[in-house]
Amino acid sequence: MLTIRDELRQQPDALRALARHLRSDGEALLRALGPLPGRIILTGMGASFQAAWIAALRLREYGLPAMFIEASELATYATGLLADETTVLYVSQSGESPEVGDVAVQLGGRARLIAITNAPSSMLAQAAALTLPLQAGPERHMAAKTYSNSVALLWWLTERWVGREPELDRIEHLAERVALIQSNDGQTQWLLEAVDVGQGMALCGHGPHAATARYGAQLLAQWAKVPALDHSIAALRHGFIEMIEPGFSVVVVTSGQRASASRLLKDLHGYGARAIALQAGSAIAADAIEARTLDQLPPCTEYLSPVLDAVALQEYTLALAGLRGVKPGLRYMQKVVTRR
Repeated sequence: MLTIRDELRQQPDALRALARHLRSDGEALLRALGPLPGRIILTGMGASFQAAWIAALRLREYGLPAMFIEASELATYATGLLADETTVLYVSQSGESPEVGDVAVQLGGRARLIAITNAPSSMLAQAAALTLPLQAGPERHMAAKTYSNSVALLWWLTERWVGREPELDRIEHLAERVALIQSNDGQTQWLLEAVDVGQGMALCGHGPHAATARYGAQLLAQWAKVPALDHSIAALRHGFIEMIEPGFSVVVVTSGQRASASRLLKDLHGYGARAIALQAGSAIAADAIEARTLDQLPPCTEYLSPVLDAVALQEYTLALAGLRGVKPGLRYMQKVVTRR
């Protein structure tokens, strides 16, 4: 049986498999998808929802009416949005979580359901008008391969949906960069020394990087059993920053292009916090951020870079779990939910 580390190391190959699939079948998928719908809702749970969140923000940048709503909320408090002109993109690794059936019932044949899943014979795929397979291969442990492929597939889809021609080479370059981060044991060790989870920890970011912050907090809770907060940068500024004490660790996920992130890092460092920037998979101490220039080879767009940051957080979380003596596994939940 593959270990959690074995599965993590399969991410580059999973991304390459996705790129090959899109080269051969991408045009047929686009024809089946048809024109842009009047309203787009991206949904899912856990890491799948975080991938949906990133894609919705990209569509909004293009001026499209895209929303990101957790599947549990969509099936309860947002059912009025499920009208005829709506297309729901439901992202799910297994396609079998309880929320799938709840959303399908609420759709009632009105809104169009598109499945983005790693399980083409799942309940979600059977309920959908069209399925976009993730091509990630089997996954029993951490939401890693399916998360990376979800972000990459949704990036390709959003670019094509608005009439752009995304280069599939970018996904292949992303795979190369993932492998480099996974081999950077020195960075993981530095993070273990730089972050003191015993004194408290938070992750934050703007836009798609806020989704990465949520992903990181979820990883730490699930696999290292560490309580970590997540906020947008603005939310941290508007109240949560008052929890900061000397020694408190804050990871600011950033594209490196937003002055607000740089200012926050500087301020946190001044407050005595252990402030760290995470940018395109590279971790940098706050007091070194201005002196450090990150290489961008292989090239990576802002809406693919969350994959790189996620991989760095995966490596850190797995190492932290080992340091804390936490055995890989879940105590209160199931990784893959079976049909009810």
